[in-house]
Amino acid sequence: MASFRSVGAILLALHLAANVAQAQSAQRHEAFWIGFGIGGGWSTTEGQSEEGLGGGAGYFRLGGTLNQQWLLGGEIIVWGRAEEGIRYSRGNTTFVVLFFPSTAGGLFLKGGIGASYVDVSGDLVGLGFSVSRGGFGTTFGLGWDVKLGNNIYLTPNADLLFQAIETASGDDRNTAILALTLGLTWH
Repeated sequence: MASFRSVGAILLALHLAANVAQAQSAQRHEAFWIGFGIGGGWSTTEGQSEEGLGGGAGYFRLGGTLNQQWLLGGEIIVWGRAEEGIRYSRGNTTFVVLFFPSTAGGLFLKGGIGASYVDVSGDLVGLGFSVSRGGFGTTFGLGWDVKLGNNIYLTPNADLLFQAIETASGDDRNTAILALTLGLTWH
């Protein structure tokens, strides 16, 4: 008889723990949200001096919630690398839309449109230089909000930045950056 009670108590405890875990994992998107993160990235553009180079990446985003599936906001994603006295940096500043396919899950898809920049600067043989260009930029990505607490989430992201930059000679140059980051988000 004691073993039935023990089994019953264990089953009841597992049931209660599962209900608590399920309630804690429910995603809540309300009003204002903000997030930031850091990680790494790679220039994927063929024919560029920084092609295939890895570097640091980071993002900052904030916005508002339309409903549990749609969030609107602004985002800045940057990538950079320093090598042999030359610093490469690229980034996009975009208006973004985040879409959560499931109101209970943390997976989101993201798209953004806005501006991009490319900067190369350094000091070669005692001569400093800096070349900066701006242009059109789009960002596509996906991420996952993993609930840590009441309104805080750990957010791994994968983003692909496309950039259309006009060179000094007037030619258009298309570039791309792949960024993998890990951040925190407050909803």
